[in-house]
Amino acid sequence: MMNLKKIFAATTITALLLTGCSSNAGAPKTQNTEQNESAAKGEKTLSIAEGSKNMKDVLKDMKSKLENKDEEGAVNASAGLEDNWKVFEDNVKDKNKELYEKVEQPLHTINAAVKIKPLDTKTLIDAIDVLDKQLDEVGKLK
Repeated sequence: MMNLKKIFAATTITALLLTGCSSNAGAPKTQNTEQNESAAKGEKTLSIAEGSKNMKDVLKDMKSKLENKDEEGAVNASAGLEDNWKVFEDNVKDKNKELYEKVEQPLHTINAAVKIKPLDTKTLIDAIDVLDKQLDEVGKLK
């Protein structure tokens, strides 16, 4: 089982490196995207609770789109996850390394799964549910 996890992790990392950064040039900007762009420029920082809530909102949107068979919308929404996470992940890592790792795993699964067509809706929804539960714990960090 451990070898399977290592193979999956290596495959995921390789796939992400080979595909490079995805572009969401055609995706409409959301309030969260604009906040993240501002935060990336150093204009605003989010608290752990705010960042966690933003990610949970993106997950809710993704899950809704998946349930409504809107694969393209779900893929576009997924870009907001990593954008939101980048803003406050270092704070989470500093406060609780174990919880940080628990967030990273389903996040990587989601990021890899949205690149495979057709989408594996069950895998994505399962990963969304796991990440959502982890974000509940992240939101409680002080």
